[in-house]
Amino acid sequence: MDNPDWDQQERKEQAEALLEMLRLGEESRATGKSMTAEEFIARLEARHEARRGESS
Repeated sequence: MDNPDWDQQERKEQAEALLEMLRLGEESRATGKSMTAEEFIARLEARHEARRGESS
């Protein structure tokens, strides 16, 4: 059977991790270190194309 104290501690740690991720995301956006989904996909495709060119 699960220990309620353990479950509560785990939820607390997960919440703290989520808040830290949100803080880092906000910081990245504020400093211009973020990109749109479209930009991400374009960069990913370019990287794949470059790697395909290296293996030829």
